Amino acid sequence: MTVQWNVKQDLDLLRRIYKREIGERCVDNPGSAARTSFTVLSRENNPLIADISLPVQLCRGVKGELTSTVSTAEMSTDDIVELAREFAEGTEQLDSQRDLLLEEVAQLRSYLGRRLRSLRAKGLRISGEIGLGSIDTHCADDIRPMVTLRFPGEDLREGSFCFIPEGQADIAECLDELLDELTTRSDMLDMLDDVDAAAFICPLVYDALEGCEGGTISALARILADPDHVQSVTDTSGKTHTVYWDKGVLTGTITLSEGVRLIRGSIHFDTMPCEASEVEIGSQLCTVIAFPCLDEIDNKILWANGAKGEKGRILFVAEPRIFYRKDMTV
Repeated sequence: MTVQWNVKQDLDLLRRIYKREIGERCVDNPGSAARTSFTVLSRENNPLIADISLPVQLCRGVKGELTSTVSTAEMSTDDIVELAREFAEGTEQLDSQRDLLLEEVAQLRSYLGRRLRSLRAKGLRISGEIGLGSIDTHCADDIRPMVTLRFPGEDLREGSFCFIPEGQADIAECLDELLDELTTRSDMLDMLDDVDAAAFICPLVYDALEGCEGGTISALARILADPDHVQSVTDTSGKTHTVYWDKGVLTGTITLSEGVRLIRGSIHFDTMPCEASEVEIGSQLCTVIAFPCLDEIDNKILWANGAKGEKGRILFVAEPRIFYRKDMTV
């Protein structure tokens, strides 16, 4: 029998069959039968594909979820029965590994806790936990603890990173690799907090966004309210800018004038105004091209490439502008 996908009806059937299956399998652990809160999430890029998940918990604070991917175009009763059996088998396999998993979690959690406390004592913004993560029902026979670290991302907003360590050495290596970026981002957030600010902005981007609806302040507030790391912004003239973060500063790919673009930390010219060899490294951009928004902001040229009249670019650094929280109105 084949029926059109009915989320409420089919999840209810899945729950009832699963409960029966798990009751037969996990006689020694009847509490497993209580895990029946299935959820379904359709894929954004393909609404006919869905991920069905079931929360699992080894003990307090050690959580994860069993998952399975299904086609929702059509579902048969046999498909739902088979799916329930997959989840029941996955739960049974998880229960069979409980003691070993809890021992491994305890060891890794103790080590991770010590390292994170040490980093936070130095003023670094990081937290983390150890759990089970997302477990495909077909892989539930070999489960390993998962580390989740939370720390400032490229845009200085909190992000997360998950990985499955082989042991304490993998956790140590990961934290050591993060240390430089974590220190820089934590310091930048401290500076923002000191002046009650929300973000650092490249002054050229700040100036370009003035052409957006409501001006720069409104445009920045909308950008910061959007969790996407890369965003397209269209100004009132129809010109589209792409904005994103680089080393904690909002920058982007911006058309500054005809044939002149900002791409991250470089000015790209369709036609170089001078020979690259004539550009003085360490001098200000105004020695090559005028940008009024940089007149009172420290900036310097790091590198130049291209012949006069041909394509070229200039790499530069400029003191970022600060966007204050009091201005965050949309």
